[in-house]
Parts: sequence; C-alpha cells; structure tokens
Amino acid sequence: SLGALGALALTMLGLRSRSGPRPAGVGPQDAVVFRSLLPYAVAVASFTLLTQSDVVLVKILFPPGEAGVYAAASTAGKIILYLTAPLAMVMLPEAVRRHVRNEGERPVLLRSARYAAAAGGALVAAYILVPRPIMRVLFGSTYVEGAPLLWLVGLGMLANELALLGVYYLLGTGRSAVLRWVIVQALLFLVALWIFANSLETVAVLVAVAGLVTFAGVWGPLLRRPDPTLRPQRQAS
Repeated sequence: SLGALGALALTMLGLRSRSGPRPAGVGPQDAVVFRSLLPYAVAVASFTLLTQSDVVLVKILFPPGEAGVYAAASTAGKIILYLTAPLAMVMLPEAVRRHVRNEGERPVLLRSARYAAAAGGALVAAYILVPRPIMRVLFGSTYVEGAPLLWLVGLGMLANELALLGVYYLLGTGRSAVLRWVIVQALLFLVALWIFANSLETVAVLVAVAGLVTFAGVWGPLLRRPDPTLRPQRQAS
C-alpha cells in the first residue's frame, strides 16, 4: 500500500539521521530516496484503483443490501491478493541484485509468477467448484447469493497480482514506461464501472476483464522482449 511505501521512506530517513548529524532541510540523499520511491507509489496507487475502487463505486451505485453482498464476494476474492502479495517483496530485491550484477533477472520473475499462478489458480478453481460453501463459511448464509461473483473477482485479482509482479520487475530493472499502461487501465476501469455497472454481475465481469487486460499489457511486451543479460552468456557458450 501507499502507507507501506511511506513507512519505508521514513524508516530510511530515520536510519540516516541516526547515523550522524544531518543538516536542516531535505538533502540530496533524501531527494534520491523519494525519487526512487515515486514510480512504485504510482504503481501501487494504480493497482489500488484496479483492486479496490469497485467496492467503493458499488456502495455508491447500488442499494445497501446488494452492496453488502458484493463487498463480501469482493473480500473473499481478494484473498488471492493477500496470499500472493509477499512474492513481490521477495522478488524485487533479488531481481534488482541480479540486474546490477548482470546475472540474468528474468528467471526470478518467472519463478515468482509461477508460485503466484499456482496459489491463485487453486483458489480460483475453488471459487468455481464450491463458491457457496466458501461464502457460507466466511460470511454466513446472508451473503451466499454473492457466490456466482466469486470466481470472476478472484480471476481479476489473480491477473492484477501477476501484472503487479511484472510492473515491479520492470521498475526494478529501470523500465518505467509500463506505468503509462497501468495508469490508463486504472482510469479506464473507473470510467467503465461508472458507465456500465448496471448489475453486480457486470461489475464482477469488469473486474475480471480489467485485470486480464492489464496483465496482457504488462506481460505481452515483457515476454516478447528477450532478457538482454542472457545474451553474453549464450554467446560465450
């Protein structure tokens, strides 16, 4: 979240201030810290819109009863995000380390994506096969009618999480152009929700479609582009 990024920045500044006397005002090192965090803040803000704004708009556009049903289904679908989010925290520093050492960082991304796809895919399969028992266990019988929405929201969350892994990887290796795509998708998602959200099923479909489109826009160019750090190794062999 943006709060986590802010906490990281404050922690880094706090550690620097304890290491020795610091002049008043914001120094060059402070500016470097915030400048390096800015692309990640933009990415997190965009994915926050992609994964959280549906619930906000449903509360605005639908009666309280329907909004509560959707909120329950959305919360259950977002379990995929909470389960796979630590992968990005592990992948990013390792990918950056390999990139700096010219060791080939692509395998780190692919391995993290496989783990996320396996865990998230298993949950999506459960959402398809046994949605009603899942909703009943998590929220009681009052919100069971949200079961048909579960797999769509879960699929959208899985696609967004995989897209976020790709974005973090690209940012960590110095490629920030992908942010334009993600920002545009986040804004289009808001517009699409506002215009087309005439039922809870439509909202869930929009969540799934937005996630898949964002994923395709991030991973398509990424996979078509070869890992440049692997070329010297291939030539040497």
